[in-house]
Amino acid sequence: CLSGVVQAGSFLGWGALSSPHFLVYYTEGFEAKASNLLMDLESRIGIVEEVAGPVIKTALVLEDMGSISNGYANPLSNKISLWISPPESYGFALYDDWLSYVGIHEVGHIAQLTRKNNNPFQLLFGERFSLNVFTPLWFKEGLAVDIESSYSQSNGRMHDPKTRLITRQLLASGQIRSISNMTSPNTRFPYGRVPYMLGSRFVSYLSKTYGKEKLNTFIYEVAGDPLSDWDFLFYMMAPLHSFQDKAGIVFGKKFSELFNEWREFELALPLIEEGDLLDKSPYEKQWVIPITNDSFLTFVSYLLAPSPGQLVRSYKLEEIELSSGTTS
Repeated sequence: CLSGVVQAGSFLGWGALSSPHFLVYYTEGFEAKASNLLMDLESRIGIVEEVAGPVIKTALVLEDMGSISNGYANPLSNKISLWISPPESYGFALYDDWLSYVGIHEVGHIAQLTRKNNNPFQLLFGERFSLNVFTPLWFKEGLAVDIESSYSQSNGRMHDPKTRLITRQLLASGQIRSISNMTSPNTRFPYGRVPYMLGSRFVSYLSKTYGKEKLNTFIYEVAGDPLSDWDFLFYMMAPLHSFQDKAGIVFGKKFSELFNEWREFELALPLIEEGDLLDKSPYEKQWVIPITNDSFLTFVSYLLAPSPGQLVRSYKLEEIELSSGTTS
């Protein structure tokens, strides 16, 4: 429904565009970005809804925060904020278009966190009171990263070979021993990226092994339907217990079993192949050379612009130790 994008109006320097699923607000000078983003997100709605459920009408606000890059979704106000500037370095991610991929990531959050299943709060207040808000961080972020990576075979964090390599090392070394380790604060490399990296690979494994329909059903069941499931009140008091319980109903196994099954799958995968491209940024490219299970060399090629009209390519060889995250 790309033709459904229309100008909704402007006020005090802010403009607005509307489509069947979104209402995008933008400041002066960013109308082209807003229009392209709106058309792109509408074209990807099916990817989100196939796994996470229906996307309700959502407000998106494009904000210029200077060089700061981020995005966040608020299911209570049904609003997404996207900071326009792309990050200087994508880190553990591959993006051709930062705004579209962070946008679809946040739309994935909205779909999951507002999933409707007629629990009492939703009957009274609407989709904003889905019990999916109680799901652990690794599932929320893992699902959203899996969604952002489903649109393309070369973009999104799941297509960065470093993600697979580091996931394998964390599991093999015992640093991540159970599913609870994927959410609890991690004081070692890769720190706060663990729920995103390992969570996305785990969610993707569930989707590919048990089917997207099962994953969709699981999210629906977690939303809570007291008309057919009388443990609703218990879920409110002990959401993680019921999260495990729903996994047993939908997947036939609790998450502790599914985690061990997924761990065996990851450890059976071959190490990343020599020569794989690690970063598709036009300014920085990395190639990896495995040394051991705990370390690898990266050959980094930087494209710098020290002055207008001047381009300089710089090269650097780094050794990265996965268990500590140190470079030399």
